[in-house]
Amino acid sequence: MGADDLEDDFDLELDTTVADDEPSPTPVDKKKEKKNKRHRDEVFDGISGEWVAREKMPKKKKMTSDDKKTLRKVKRKKRSEYFAKKQDNLVSGAQGSQEDIANAFSEGLSSGCKVKDLIEQFADIKPSPNDFLQIPKQLQELGQELWVKCIKDWATTMKIPLTTPPKKCGSPRVLVICGSASRAVELCKILSEIQAGKIGKLFGKHKALSSQQEFLKNTPICISVGTPARVLKLLDSKHLNLKNVALIVYDFRWKNALGRTLFEQPDSIDDIISLYVQHFAACCKNNGKLGLI
Repeated sequence: MGADDLEDDFDLELDTTVADDEPSPTPVDKKKEKKNKRHRDEVFDGISGEWVAREKMPKKKKMTSDDKKTLRKVKRKKRSEYFAKKQDNLVSGAQGSQEDIANAFSEGLSSGCKVKDLIEQFADIKPSPNDFLQIPKQLQELGQELWVKCIKDWATTMKIPLTTPPKKCGSPRVLVICGSASRAVELCKILSEIQAGKIGKLFGKHKALSSQQEFLKNTPICISVGTPARVLKLLDSKHLNLKNVALIVYDFRWKNALGRTLFEQPDSIDDIISLYVQHFAACCKNNGKLGLI
């Protein structure tokens, strides 16, 4: 065997080892390749139900400012019709029997909240019909006078002394929950006709939390009016106490600028449920009552 033959054998061995180390080529999936090519070159037309060449597909018409305004009006109209229908059902329920009031209250809270944990907690301890007070039939058609006469009527029924403040500070006899600071100011003016002394203003507009805490610490009050978020903060900080609270009234019929009631405001619905679950449910067990006006 010559030197040339040895070199040839050595080259063959090297070639085989290199070939073994090289990865084997992956098989081409022709169906997948064809599908990808179709998505690159064609577009599915939802109207005709066929694949159309991308060049032949008609371009979407750009919306003008007038088209956008028209679309917004249509959406706003549908939203207002939906809320109006829902409000009519709830308000009619709030003027019915105790069972109707309880159903309107539970439906209003459960349908607006999106936090599952809060909904489940509320479902376990939701109020019974006996926890609610009915609006007297002779008062249902009144406007702003309804608040004064209805609270006086309920206070007489429950023997709540509205004209004499409790000895304990920071614990009113009547607590009113409303949807906004401006509405709270309006209700404070209306309820001042009861002449129950100073009214606790528990809302955030131009009212610092520290000043309200100081007010509750040093002032006995019969009636307090507040928004859900601020009332919840004051209860959690224990500056507001429910020991003397015999009546909790919800501003149920009032609507904001968007036509939404207290239970339809997404910013406050979670706080309203938290208030009931964490604080008001225990108050109802201690013979406290709920009212919807």
